[in-house]
Amino acid sequence: MRHFVFATVVLAAAVPAHAQQSDTLPLVVADARVLVVPFKDDAATSTSLGISSLDLPGHGLGFVGGAHLYLLRARNTAFSVGSEFLLASGVRQNTDAAGELAGPEMHRLLRSLSVQASLNFGHQLDWGYVTVGAGPTRYDTYRDGTTPDGPNQVAPSIGVGGRWFTTQHLAFTLDLRFYVTPSATGTAVVGARLRQTLVVVSGGIGIR
Repeated sequence: MRHFVFATVVLAAAVPAHAQQSDTLPLVVADARVLVVPFKDDAATSTSLGISSLDLPGHGLGFVGGAHLYLLRARNTAFSVGSEFLLASGVRQNTDAAGELAGPEMHRLLRSLSVQASLNFGHQLDWGYVTVGAGPTRYDTYRDGTTPDGPNQVAPSIGVGGRWFTTQHLAFTLDLRFYVTPSATGTAVVGARLRQTLVVVSGGIGIR
C-alpha cells in the first residue's frame, strides 16, 4: 500500500499546472500499452512442479489494451468505466558452467480481462487517474511443450496512471497497477500458487 500511495503522489505532481484549467475530459479514450511484470519466486509453485525456484521465470513482457467511457464529467474531474485485456508471458531455462542449456524450460503466463472504474482529475489535454477493477484472471506456471490448464479466478486490481496528449487525438500513457492473484492448487500441468500481489508497469499510447 505504501507503494500505491507514493505512486499517487508522484502522478499528481506530474500533472502540469494548466491541468487546473476549467475543462472537461473526452467522452471515450482507448489505450494500447506494452508492459513488464516482475514474477515472484513461489515455493509452492516450484515444489509442486518438482523444480528449483531458480528455474522460475523472473519477469514477463506483454501488452494491455482497453477502452474507457467517461460517463460523469465535471470541472477538471470525471468518473469513467471501462474494460482492459492484459497478456504477459515469461520463459526461463538455465545454463550450466559450460554455457549449455540445462534443466527444464519453464513458462509463466498471466492473462486478465477486467472491468475498471476510475476517478480522473485534470485537463482535457492531460489528466491522471486512480482506478480499481476486477475480472477473470489466469496465472499459470508450466513446462515447455505442455498446455496450461490452470484455474480461471477473479482477481482484483488497483492502480494509478496518466495520459498526456501530444496532439489533438494522440497521448502518451503511463500506468502502474497492482493485481492480487488468489492462491491456487496445482493441476496435472500447472504448478500450485500462493496468494501474490503482482506489480504491472505499462506505457504506450491513448487515442480519443
